[in-house]
Amino acid sequence: MGFNTDGLERFGAVAASHVGEDKVPGLVALVASGDDVHVEALGTLAVGGRPVERTSLFRIASMTRPVTAAATLALVREGLLGLDEPAGRLLPELADRRVLRRMEARSAIPFPPKLR
Repeated sequence: MGFNTDGLERFGAVAASHVGEDKVPGLVALVASGDDVHVEALGTLAVGGRPVERTSLFRIASMTRPVTAAATLALVREGLLGLDEPAGRLLPELADRRVLRRMEARSAIPFPPKLR
């Protein structure tokens, strides 16, 4: 099937927009669809350092968010989870949430509030 050339150019431009003096010194960005893989390696490993390569290693402080995001997107792709689905279906403790409007508990309203 392959990738759309214009889409890959936009992907590279967006990735490059995050590299610079006031941003990150370098990054490796990857997009895959089936057996097709496209990788962008941009910038340097450190300010004034060696160039980033496809195989460069990066220190990551916490993997919780990336792993959770990858797992969530896999569930979305398989049709088991919708991005706009209420969290209460999978996490019952988050069902029937209420928003506190004042310090008195009687003034709490259901979340999300109904639109008028």
